[in-house]
Amino acid sequence: MLIPERAADAVVLLADPDAQAANPYYWYRSRPAWEAVAEALLRAPERRVAEAARSVRLDPADLACHARLTAAVRAHLGSDHGKSSDAIREAVERVHVEARLGYHRGSELPRRVRLTDRPPPRVPAERRAVPDRPHVNVVIPFRDDCRDRGRLKNALACLAALADQSLDARRYSVTVVESDVEPRWRESIEPHVDEYLFAWHDGPFNKAWTVNIGAMRTVHPAPLICVLDADALVDREFLARNLARFDEPGVGSLTPLRSVLYLDAESSAWALGRRCVDGSRSVPIEGTRGFLVYRSPGVCVWIRRGVFESIHGLDERYEGWGGEDMELLLRLTARSAFHQFDDPQLHLHHRVEAGILDDYGNTPNCGLTALTWEPTEPVGAPDRYAARQERLRRKG
Repeated sequence: MLIPERAADAVVLLADPDAQAANPYYWYRSRPAWEAVAEALLRAPERRVAEAARSVRLDPADLACHARLTAAVRAHLGSDHGKSSDAIREAVERVHVEARLGYHRGSELPRRVRLTDRPPPRVPAERRAVPDRPHVNVVIPFRDDCRDRGRLKNALACLAALADQSLDARRYSVTVVESDVEPRWRESIEPHVDEYLFAWHDGPFNKAWTVNIGAMRTVHPAPLICVLDADALVDREFLARNLARFDEPGVGSLTPLRSVLYLDAESSAWALGRRCVDGSRSVPIEGTRGFLVYRSPGVCVWIRRGVFESIHGLDERYEGWGGEDMELLLRLTARSAFHQFDDPQLHLHHRVEAGILDDYGNTPNCGLTALTWEPTEPVGAPDRYAARQERLRRKG
């Protein structure tokens, strides 16, 4: 384990808002371990260690500050300052064991062309011919009610990457389900997908229900369902590679990733430009900076339709951010032959709403019990919130 680098990483993870945005739940629970590292550095007898740590906390994105802190810690440990060195090593070991978030600095990052803005992603102007019998249906749940339209920009990049696939276009279909009080971005999205569905809901985003609508109500059902977040940026072989994995016996479902790289804002713009504007087959992570969510339960999962139907899809009791992805993986693991691979996965940057967690670091769904989803009503019913919609209509 590279203790000096990991010590500097811990200070960045503690101080950078983008680290917290990658996964607020894991960030909250990893924070005590990072704070122990920061405290050990600030108490180091060599003044330059503490000064370098303060510099990183003031500007966590500055690679030069990170390098100075790494060098200062390495020199400090090399001098063997007894208790101080032991405290740093023990604190870093705690991070290594407990933290679910990591820091990524691409080796080519200093030589990358810095960007201030890029053109919008090149989404094909015309829709593909709708396949008669697709092998896989990609379902993308979506909502963007933010002023900066960050999620919409990411969704268009996601669609552009899906349109640029090595897999024969006749073998897959793409369905976007927008859940909101109005079909806010229908005109922007519909021309670029095989199917656009709208699901009215004025409450916290219900990803589980939105996915179930796309999977169960599609007019292009396929033997395989790929649930993909609208912020995912996939490579050109993404569909072909994962489709081929189901040719192996004993694969009922899979996730193609172990960790997800949540790009910072600048790396996100650079990656979008490389993949969707320049037309690169993939984005070299050596040119990116971001935060790794280890063993991430979200972003992408592939499921045989029979398995999806047998487990009643995603648990629609989960409303608001957090929990539904992990719950789904638990049921897939318990009730199907579930496989996990280690493909690189990029997540595009977007603003994260405040108030996702309560004062104790819990998600809105912390009271739900996993593995208890036994619906009595049809799964993916578009009228799930129809009664509330009607009440609001009458009041208005």
